[in-house]
Amino acid sequence: MTRSLSPRPAHAAEGARFVEDMGFELPAAYGPAGAELEEQRLVAAAAGLIDRSYRGVVDLSGNDVRKVFNKVFSSPVEQLEVGQGQASALLSHRGRLLGAFHLFLLENGDLRLVFFEPLREELVQAIHKYAFLSDIALRDRTAEVAILSVEGRRAREALELAAPGCDVPVAPLTVRALQLGPADGAAVGCSETPDGGFDVWIPVAEVADAWARLLAAVRAVGGGPVGHAAAEALRIEAGCARQGREYDAESFPPDAQWEHALTYDKCYVGQEVVARMKTFGQANQHLAGLILESQDALATPATVRVGEEEAGRATSAARSARLGKVIALAVLKRRFWGAPNVQVMSPEGERSARVMPLPLVRLDGPSPS
Repeated sequence: MTRSLSPRPAHAAEGARFVEDMGFELPAAYGPAGAELEEQRLVAAAAGLIDRSYRGVVDLSGNDVRKVFNKVFSSPVEQLEVGQGQASALLSHRGRLLGAFHLFLLENGDLRLVFFEPLREELVQAIHKYAFLSDIALRDRTAEVAILSVEGRRAREALELAAPGCDVPVAPLTVRALQLGPADGAAVGCSETPDGGFDVWIPVAEVADAWARLLAAVRAVGGGPVGHAAAEALRIEAGCARQGREYDAESFPPDAQWEHALTYDKCYVGQEVVARMKTFGQANQHLAGLILESQDALATPATVRVGEEEAGRATSAARSARLGKVIALAVLKRRFWGAPNVQVMSPEGERSARVMPLPLVRLDGPSPS
């Protein structure tokens, strides 16, 4: 059954066109066809407000919860301090990537896992297995905690306007309390766009009011609401992998550029396998960017070829307003990592593409043209 995000009437009032993805009805764009390009420009020039309440949220609580899950998750869990977060992952015993997430230590001592996609039951059960054995309580908070993202070069300014006096995070993956009207929430320094931004955690019961307050602040700095289509284009520009697209439960962390979530100086589930891969350079595929020569939309997944050989697959694609090109993420086999050009095969036909390192858009250096 397709689910709707909590403030659906607010999205509809802004002229949202809806699309189904990840089991949710999401606002694709706020306006007619082509509005997603203008929404991308708003983020690059000012700020955009994105509803990401489809994301899964899980809290773990109990005695020694950090000690217990330090032996399960891939990141240095015991080093977390209150209000801090880190990229982390749950691996299988074969070193495969069961789930990637941001892990935070809350003021009450709980660990909070925030995923980038809706919560999958099989992943909850995998985490619950370790929690149950150690008398740790697992709570699915997805239906209670909404996530709204303020993205863009003026995102900080917008957040300070919406919540005067708030302590806006400076360091990445830092959590700070946020009073947004009557709602007690939190601001988190994290982003899936080249321009950076913040996630706002807010009680679902208060999300409609929070959306209105944040949208007014975003508009005050020259921005506006941003739909799923533009958010996907910005994600691809930033080179952020998504479960179910760029990786699945058979992928290794480096396949999805999630190696930064791994530690090699402690024991945890799957550590021996990923440590051996690092030592002997055994990764067989990796994530790259593509810039297509054709301006026609690309349906994914699509086969990537070099000559007559299959080199990998294009996994996500969108038209980038910033680059003026159709761009894509692609998982390429090891032997084709050095290929400068590839052919992308889709129902629309064959088209040429340049292979580029990620991220496709950098604010600290030149981006491809």
